[in-house]
Amino acid sequence: MLGRANTYGYRYAAAPDASGQYQGVALAPSAPRMLFVGVFISINKKASGNTEVAPD
Repeated sequence: MLGRANTYGYRYAAAPDASGQYQGVALAPSAPRMLFVGVFISINKKASGNTEVAPD
């Protein structure tokens, strides 16, 4: 996953070369991948230290 160069396909020439082969070019992503790690924080005014009692 990290540091791997992905190939999404190949683009081939419209006409063959002198040997009859269609030249191909690998399609790679235009931008590097980015890893995002998010944190969700909830701030509650009614937070109590007692977790054994259910809130009203």
